[in-house]
Amino acid sequence: MLALISTKETQGQRDNDFCWTDDEELVVFGNQCDSDVNVGPDGGCGCMRSMTGVETRKGTTTVKVAEVDLTVESLADAIVESDKRAGWTPNAEWAAEAAKEIAATAEVFGLGTVLEFRAGTFRSRT
Repeated sequence: MLALISTKETQGQRDNDFCWTDDEELVVFGNQCDSDVNVGPDGGCGCMRSMTGVETRKGTTTVKVAEVDLTVESLADAIVESDKRAGWTPNAEWAAEAAKEIAATAEVFGLGTVLEFRAGTFRSRT
């Protein structure tokens, strides 16, 4: 299936880009704190402009559509396990919806496309 992975490609197009994940790590939607919600994606800590690595739990402002050896269900399971490792109470229903949204987004943009995620919206980077 197609999913989203972290990438350093196109890093630096925005002054506030960052990529603290491992290369090509699966990513998921992260939590958004009051700091960013109150000032928008270009302020605060960066949680409104990034996705979170499933393994490292670190953020990246750039992701890439890649072919992965998973199903939507196994991606949801990986998200639940990531939340458990991070000490969160997993929400399997949310994880399933997040996995579906990630897969649908990847399909829309297509293999190899580099994306940014800002305030809930994906945009292609060139």
